[in-house]
Amino acid sequence: MTIDTDLFVVIGLMVAALSLPSALSAFVDERFPYVALLVIALGAIMVGLGIYGAQGNYSLARVPHSFVEILARIIN
Repeated sequence: MTIDTDLFVVIGLMVAALSLPSALSAFVDERFPYVALLVIALGAIMVGLGIYGAQGNYSLARVPHSFVEILARIIN
């Protein structure tokens, strides 16, 4: 069984992006952003797994293409 590296990278980036409102809320309320850090770590692990699974064939220029490819799979 192989992992879909594009899917891991896209989901990891989306999860990390969703942690930003939580981090901002924690900083505004002057408390430590525990949940935001946990979610960012989860997103980073997913992105890391996606890049590691591509065996060095993943570049920054491929990220927008990955988003479009995953969106096309969802639409079809």
